[in-house]
Amino acid sequence: MNQVGKTVGLNLLALFAYLLAAVVYTRLTSKPDYAPGDYLGFATMAITAHVFACLGIGIFFYVKRNSPAGNGWILSMLAVLLIGFSACLGGASLAYGVQP
Repeated sequence: MNQVGKTVGLNLLALFAYLLAAVVYTRLTSKPDYAPGDYLGFATMAITAHVFACLGIGIFFYVKRNSPAGNGWILSMLAVLLIGFSACLGGASLAYGVQP
């Protein structure tokens, strides 16, 4: 597998791991009158931090003239942004009946 594919795959695996951790944590600590704000808040902040980290690392690799690595991180940023926020809002909507 090439460098871009590995980078994107590992970032999507990390995305899946912390979204799963957010769901498990909020389910274990929820009260009977649970509102999905805990899940949405944690997931949104984690995805935002992940996107900005990918952007920063991608820019770093472009400055170092390592285009394949930079391409992988920028593509990871876009994938995490699209898939992450969709999973965040879609998961909250399916699990808790939240209407956007």
